[in-house]
Amino acid sequence: MPTIIFIVGLLNSMVFGSRGSAINMMIALVACYGLLYAKDSGHKLKFSWKLFLALVLAGAVVLLSFRSIGNLMGRNSHVIPLNEYLAEYLGAQIKNLDSFLNEPHPRNFLWGQNTFAEFIKWIGPKFGWNTRYQLYLPMRFVGRYHLGNVCTTFSAFYYDFGYAGCFILSAVMGLISQAVFELALASRPSRRVDYSSVLYGYIYPSLVFSFFSNRFYSQQVSPVFFKCIFFWIAYELVFCDWDLVVGWTREHIFKKGKRES
Repeated sequence: MPTIIFIVGLLNSMVFGSRGSAINMMIALVACYGLLYAKDSGHKLKFSWKLFLALVLAGAVVLLSFRSIGNLMGRNSHVIPLNEYLAEYLGAQIKNLDSFLNEPHPRNFLWGQNTFAEFIKWIGPKFGWNTRYQLYLPMRFVGRYHLGNVCTTFSAFYYDFGYAGCFILSAVMGLISQAVFELALASRPSRRVDYSSVLYGYIYPSLVFSFFSNRFYSQQVSPVFFKCIFFWIAYELVFCDWDLVVGWTREHIFKKGKRES
C-alpha cells in the first residue's frame, strides 16, 4: 500500500505539471532509505562502492531525464543543448547571487517578507496587513543564457536581515535539521507514526534545494506544514489508534447517551 500511494502521488504531481513535487518525493524517499540503512547498520554509514555507483547512476538518470520530463509537461526546453540546460539549472544560482549582492534592492515592505513569505501572506490578512507585495526575483540573463530568477537561500536572508541574517538563519536551519536527524536516528520501529523520521523526510528536500532558493523557511514556516502535521496526527488516530478511538467513543458518548435517556 505505501508503494502504491507513493507512485500515485508521483504521477499526480507530474500530471498537473509540477516536477518539483515529484523530485521532492524522490529525494525524501532516498533520505528515509538512508535513515533506515543507518539504523540497520548500527548508526554506522560504511562506504560501499555498490551504493556509491547506484547513487551516481540514479543521479545521472534524473539529470538526463530532467529536460525530457519538462518537454512532456509542455516546456520548450528541447531548444537548448543538454549541457547548457544542465549548466544553467545547476550553476546559475551562484551567478545570480553575485548579481543580487551587487545591485540596489527595493525597500523592504514587511519584516521578513522574503524569508517567511508563505507565513506572512497567510497570517497577514488576519491582522489587516497589506500582503499584496511581490517578491524581488527578477529574471536574469548573461548574453544568450537565461539564468532564471533563483539566487540560493542566502538571497532571502540577505534581503530581509543583511549579512547577519545569513549567519543566524543558516545556524538555526542547521540546528533544527540536526536535532530532527538525531531524534529520527534514535527512534525505534513501532506500529505508531514515527514523527521524527517523517519530519526528517519532509524537511530534507528543502535542505538539498537550499542552493536553489529559500525552501527551508518557506516550506516549514507555512500553513501547508501545519496541515501536514494535522494529517499525520489524523493518520495515526485512524490507522494506529482506531480501537482506542472507538472504545473512547462508546464509553463517553454512547453509554452517556443511554444513561441520560
